[in-house]
Amino acid sequence: MKKLTILLILLTLNSCVSQVKKDSIQKYYFYFDRTQPNMKVYGKLHELRYLYEINNPHNYEPIIFIPKDSIVKKISIKKLKSYDVKDYKWLNNFSGLEIDKFFLKNTPKKEFYLIEKKRSNKILYLREVEFIMEID
Repeated sequence: MKKLTILLILLTLNSCVSQVKKDSIQKYYFYFDRTQPNMKVYGKLHELRYLYEINNPHNYEPIIFIPKDSIVKKISIKKLKSYDVKDYKWLNNFSGLEIDKFFLKNTPKKEFYLIEKKRSNKILYLREVEFIMEID
């Protein structure tokens, strides 16, 4: 009986630890609208860069995202509310030091995604990205 109790406790702890590991990755979604003048796309087709020009007296550096190779999925506008999407106004509130801390400090682990609006107001594109903060 004692061994069974210890086994149950260990199984419970193991499932809790694995759940914490899964939850420790924070996902951040950034809305990117190609029609917005402070958001620009540049580069070759397979090496696109997504640039947010920041208009903040404490931070003049643009924020640049490099997407991974493919679109993860298409999202309808109606489902956008299910994501905690960060917008241009949210990014523009950071100072240079705060933005460095947010993007470069990887504790807890972070994943970044762009939710991109191209031309259609009905379909958005979710893209996983790698992040850089310098113009290349």
